[in-house]
Amino acid sequence: MKEDVFIYPLQNSKEYKDIINCIQKNKGSLLINGLLPMQKPHIAYSIFRDLDKQIVFVANSDLEAKKIYENLSFYIKDKVEYLGFGDIHFYHLDAKDRNEEAKKLKVLLKLAKGEDIILVTSIEAIMKKYTPKEILLENISTYKIGDIINLEKLSENLVSLGYERVSAIEGFGQFSIRGGIVDIFL
Repeated sequence: MKEDVFIYPLQNSKEYKDIINCIQKNKGSLLINGLLPMQKPHIAYSIFRDLDKQIVFVANSDLEAKKIYENLSFYIKDKVEYLGFGDIHFYHLDAKDRNEEAKKLKVLLKLAKGEDIILVTSIEAIMKKYTPKEILLENISTYKIGDIINLEKLSENLVSLGYERVSAIEGFGQFSIRGGIVDIFL
């Protein structure tokens, strides 16, 4: 890994080396205190870069989590994700913007797949119940252009997951069936 000017000063610190050593050897709980609020994202970024592991950064509130997410995005925009407290209602049929739900689901999938990211969240958000990792991963369906899809089997699968069969889909897009081919319009 090439040298990073943001973490180079830390890498020469005995205290920082002790932190990395403790995490690598899985020595149990680790308490780091005395950090200023602006130092916390910097330390999280440095640990992430040095260990190349998934990190969960738990803030005291959603507001604090959003600020930390914005700070970390400065260092590694493509490797930091935010999971807020707002509820996910997959079963709700009201016509509303489903973009936030889609973003949360993408974050949960990255976590479940073990992608190396820093997840920034709040205490309230981690106290919620989420779909277990195994169930989430077992129910992923990926379709590519040109794939042939058994519509009855797809419909049965979606109904078993709690979706209701309707004539039009609102929120994520629309689809139409012509000659056994599904066209999806996002």
